[in-house]
Amino acid sequence: MKKVLAILLATALVLSALPFVVFAEKAELPSMGEYEGSCYTNLDNVFKDGELMTEDGKGLPFLNENDFVVQTEAQTLGIGGWVAFDTEIKGFGYRIDGGEAVFSEDFIHDAEAAVQAAAATVSCDYSARFFILANVEGLKGDHLIEFLVKAGNETYTMYVAGLELSITYKGPADENATPAPEEGETEVQAGLPGIFFAFDEEDKYEGLFSGGREVEDIGWDSENKCELIQVVTSQDPSITVNATLVASDFFDEDIDLSKYKVLSIGVKLDENHGTGGQIYYDTDEDPGFGEGKVTMINYKNHTDFQAITINYSKVKKWRGILNTFRYDVFGTLNAEESTVQVYYIAFFETKADADNFAKLFAEKQYEAFPVVATPTPKPTNTPSPTPTATPDAQDVPEVQETEAPTETAENGQTEEKKESGCGSIIGGGLALTALTALAGTVLAVKRKKD
Repeated sequence: MKKVLAILLATALVLSALPFVVFAEKAELPSMGEYEGSCYTNLDNVFKDGELMTEDGKGLPFLNENDFVVQTEAQTLGIGGWVAFDTEIKGFGYRIDGGEAVFSEDFIHDAEAAVQAAAATVSCDYSARFFILANVEGLKGDHLIEFLVKAGNETYTMYVAGLELSITYKGPADENATPAPEEGETEVQAGLPGIFFAFDEEDKYEGLFSGGREVEDIGWDSENKCELIQVVTSQDPSITVNATLVASDFFDEDIDLSKYKVLSIGVKLDENHGTGGQIYYDTDEDPGFGEGKVTMINYKNHTDFQAITINYSKVKKWRGILNTFRYDVFGTLNAEESTVQVYYIAFFETKADADNFAKLFAEKQYEAFPVVATPTPKPTNTPSPTPTATPDAQDVPEVQETEAPTETAENGQTEEKKESGCGSIIGGGLALTALTALAGTVLAVKRKKD
């Protein structure tokens, strides 16, 4: 890593002496999340003026903890890590507020042998390290920095762990900006979720959870009004959520992924919580929990309420009707046991709606939305009338357990057939054998080409 930091310092010195190369780019750029081949991102670090802003190798947890917002005054703000593709990687860059893209030869560096080996194990012939330093000198107020990669004949916005890799830079206050209104009580406007499982009552959604791996128990917590997941010391504990099967009974609606682009899970962790986990999903158009359909979860390191919110709007495999999804609670657990309090599982049309809803729920809990929190079971069709018969409410059908893919002892990967595609590799979680020389462990994600 000393070599990596030395490269970064040299890059900073070169960038201070040489002009940036600026290319005019179209306003809308495709995301790595939309790439149909194989590609991977590993985010190591976040830098301010060439200095680490966090512990080495903890770049993604740092950004996640701060909602991808960095409030400071700087000349340069940037990121470091590596990318792998199944096509030639030609360069890295950034753009601010959707403006012109800035590329520099000093942003791209040769990948060391360990990274090359990791890329080869996931069918990527090309890999490169990036140290992208965005020039924010003199900027005031809020600005969005998007980080870019050129691969093949296209420029993509970078994507890591199911998230767009961008930073909102909050610089010094802009004295010319319109003054903010005086503080007072303002009501958060929240878009209600279309599908909302609220765990405020016992046995409310029969058959919602099934399967389970390295999970000791799932049950209702009457004191906190939530579902309580108890996990034991293990690797990758998980449960299966039969979302659409139960939603169709309670809400008379399937979970149509062309409409519901955002999944949000409201949770509280205890002090023994493990590392971030994963979400796998299974749809009618693309059945099975393939590695091409996995999103990393990065928890905030506290025991207060938090929402795990995943925006799938740019993920092509998020299509059709959702059958089930698998919630891999933690990648690893370092204590003897841990519990996760789950308050709701919800599907939204936009991320803004999900974020606003989470803020309201953190403040008011179930009292904020009593109507949404109490679904009404769907009745059966009324039979031909008779003098004595009255139809009962439809029973929730019995749910068959969905067995989670088993892991191999060698590399932690599932035994099922992998699919090609673009994903993310980050420190923590499951490990690829080829990456033992790197700091942290990685998860390989692949998608199938159409």
